[in-house]
Amino acid sequence: MRAGALKALTATIAFALGLGLAEVALRLLPPGGESFRDTQVVARSSSPRSLPDWRSRLPPGPKPAGVFRILSLGDSFAWGDGIHSEDAYPDRIERRLNDPRTEARLQVVNWSRPGWNSELQWHSVRHNFENLEPDLVLIGFVLNDAEPSDPLSARSLTAPLSRRSPRHPVSRQLHRYSLLYRVLWERLENTRQRRAFSTYYHALYESKGWLRARQALQALHDRAETRGVPVVLVIFPVFDSQLDDRYRYADLHRTVKRAGRKIGMRTLDLLPTFRGVDANRLANRPFTDPHPSELAHRMAADRIARYLYRKGLLPVREDHPQNAPLRHPRPASSTPAVPSVASLASSGS
Repeated sequence: MRAGALKALTATIAFALGLGLAEVALRLLPPGGESFRDTQVVARSSSPRSLPDWRSRLPPGPKPAGVFRILSLGDSFAWGDGIHSEDAYPDRIERRLNDPRTEARLQVVNWSRPGWNSELQWHSVRHNFENLEPDLVLIGFVLNDAEPSDPLSARSLTAPLSRRSPRHPVSRQLHRYSLLYRVLWERLENTRQRRAFSTYYHALYESKGWLRARQALQALHDRAETRGVPVVLVIFPVFDSQLDDRYRYADLHRTVKRAGRKIGMRTLDLLPTFRGVDANRLANRPFTDPHPSELAHRMAADRIARYLYRKGLLPVREDHPQNAPLRHPRPASSTPAVPSVASLASSGS
């Protein structure tokens, strides 16, 4: 019995020494890996929930003559949560498209607000659609736009997503004073939270929220179609993980894309645009806040602009060299191919 007790005491002392050495090492050794600057800008929306929040912009008035107006619908991504309003992708698209290739002045109306889902976006714009006189509609779709509008249903889905803190008094003290304990706790909490988010996003597409989102998208498409206005559904990834094979929501992108095409919308999935780029550079607060950074907004705006050019959705000057049709060799045993009216030779479709 004495020998067993001695062995247990020795093991306990060795374990305690090991923990102590690990604690000292963590405090003395420099942190590994590259550090990234937090670029988040603090901004809050203030208008009623049924209306877009304009931040530093002015609400749109009657469309001036000679203006091609793009209506950009969205939530906090389009609004530019965490960045300056002029860096959000709708403002960037407007600057990007007002170049010598276009024959009309292009205006992008950023009709967005943090917290909106697809249903709320449609309800907000439906009574203003004709007065806005859009020539093109962009829908910035984020995967949580399928969240139910009913607060009670939404809370039941989002409750597990909140970051947790130690509850037991001993755990709280260790978390406060022990760097080793704090590192282990935060890693375990990160793992739990990532799994909770994956469960949350996939649960959305089995809920009534996704049905209501599809109905809202269909209603918007039908309203635009009666006026001959094309609609482009732009699907954004969630910037909470590396956008490679570890990205957990690629199947949801395909689900949204199929739904958009079934409705009759043109669809543009931005996931391939960001694939291979370090996610630390694509989020305002890497792996903590999934909102896109200024760099991600810039990449999204460039990709959307190229898409609109390539699909012939913009009024362009036929006499501008960059708008010249692509000419292909004529196949020997088939009819000539019809060249594209507006295309960028240096970019993909």
